[in-house]
Amino acid sequence: MNEAQRVAYLEQLGVVSWMPRQPLPGALPSEYLVCEESIPPVEGEAAVMSAVAALDSSTALGGIQGAVQAQSHTGMVGQATSPVDSFLSGDASTKVNRPAIFDGASSEQVAPAPVIVDSSRVPDQLRLGLIRTADQGPLLICNITGQDWPEHKVMPMVGQMLHFMQQPASQICLPFEWPFPGSSAKCSEQEFLAVLKALLSGARLQCQPGQRCWWFGELPELIQQGGLLQIELHYPLSLVQLLEQPEAKAQLLQQLLTIKAPTEQQEANQ
Repeated sequence: MNEAQRVAYLEQLGVVSWMPRQPLPGALPSEYLVCEESIPPVEGEAAVMSAVAALDSSTALGGIQGAVQAQSHTGMVGQATSPVDSFLSGDASTKVNRPAIFDGASSEQVAPAPVIVDSSRVPDQLRLGLIRTADQGPLLICNITGQDWPEHKVMPMVGQMLHFMQQPASQICLPFEWPFPGSSAKCSEQEFLAVLKALLSGARLQCQPGQRCWWFGELPELIQQGGLLQIELHYPLSLVQLLEQPEAKAQLLQQLLTIKAPTEQQEANQ
């Protein structure tokens, strides 16, 4: 019998199911309580409980209907006088608070609504290199999907960049792979953003909401609009690609100057 359906029956009949299925470690021996005969049962309760106990797991409702038909062949044809028959017919004098399955609800009505997973903007594969700076400096994120990560070459270039921008030096270089090994990338957008949020706010990065970020390489739309990062600078090439393209470094320098000028102006006004 379905466990949820069994518990629903017992709750409607006022029976509390509390006995453990296995002995609990260190627990005292169980005491089996027997109802006193002087307490009259609720009208129709004993018959319903016996009918419920005889239900087959595959034909729950059919078992009760079969019990009613069996009584009708013993001389009660056309009469709904048995407690089970009154229970099913909804007679006000013997009606017990019934679970939803007896109220004519079909399986389509009680079945939960299907969960629609909107994963249209979740990347199928994503590999990031995250570089955390000291104090309140920006977080550098490089999209290196399908690329190597020569850290011994990238980090000196990042150090020169931060020194030119008068930003705190880098502290942590952390890789990130999506999806995780052995898992699937099929998930909702909210679940993907929750994973990214846990990564940013974790013990190693310790980013605050709206963390300043310099993004290098392709920027997924979901991350751009997710609200987890304040994208202060977005350069279409990754740091790995910048190593081999001097002209791209000059273009990046121009973008960095657009950020540096307002910052220096604010410091001068203060």
